[in-house]
Amino acid sequence: LSVGGYGVDSVSLGPQTDLVQRLHVVPYSGDPLWCSPLEHPEVFRLSLAGMGQAGLIDRAVIRTESKANFTALVTQDHSNFAAMIDSLQPLAAGCLRPRLFKALAARGRYVTTYGAVGCSRSEARDQLPNLASMNRRWNFYRYRDWRNLGVRIWTGSMPRQVHQWVDYLMPYSALVRFAGTLEQLQRERPEFKRHLQAIFVLGVRRQARRSAACLEATSSFEDDLLFGIGLYSMVKRADISAQAAVSAALKECQSEALTLGARPYLYGWHQLSDLEVQALYDTSQFPASKLMSSGVRMHDAAIHQ
Repeated sequence: LSVGGYGVDSVSLGPQTDLVQRLHVVPYSGDPLWCSPLEHPEVFRLSLAGMGQAGLIDRAVIRTESKANFTALVTQDHSNFAAMIDSLQPLAAGCLRPRLFKALAARGRYVTTYGAVGCSRSEARDQLPNLASMNRRWNFYRYRDWRNLGVRIWTGSMPRQVHQWVDYLMPYSALVRFAGTLEQLQRERPEFKRHLQAIFVLGVRRQARRSAACLEATSSFEDDLLFGIGLYSMVKRADISAQAAVSAALKECQSEALTLGARPYLYGWHQLSDLEVQALYDTSQFPASKLMSSGVRMHDAAIHQ
């Protein structure tokens, strides 16, 4: 809750911060307190996705729903990255309203996945979106456990790697333009392309706007549906020159993303200047200098590992 929280469910449920009703926060000075949109609303707004700037969240009251153990998925293969991004237009236009969504470009494959959940296999299957072209159908019991295992196996297959991972939130029109820049950058920077192990795209549909978190990446947009795009580079810890090359390419990606009006997911890699922080966020409560020195910029050097 201190970083935002996005996943395959965010296309229907939004970030995890949208599900929070109350927080118990331990400030760095003063007494612990409960906060919500109605009680100490500023503390609530600055604590959600606040990267610990306001204090430590030690308890939370979160809106929940009955657990559905069965997940049904349909996947579509695409010929290239541009085709994968183009295929998301019906989702962006609201023609598709899936419960789950993700798109992944990795290991030479470009795949979009849509899903539904239910208390039985048939219930989940019957709620799948109607897609014109489907390559495969999947049915899972406790899908999230399998998905977490897959991520662990993937990261475990590349030991002793520095994770130079960056994520941005943006509208679909900006995503299309950003994807074009990204493809060009990979052609021009072979070192970057070699270490960019995966590009991951999510949908994020905001559920609540009245208590927009100060630093939460979707909070300044009016669009009903945003897209998150993550660039996941893995570089050997000892290869300093490769890390520098990837960082330079990611800096160009950051510049393009900010030009397009995107917002960074602060949990990952970034190199935001004080002026960029002031332009992106309401720093009236936390001046930019304090914001940058208090931990948000720590991923600049330490890098998400």
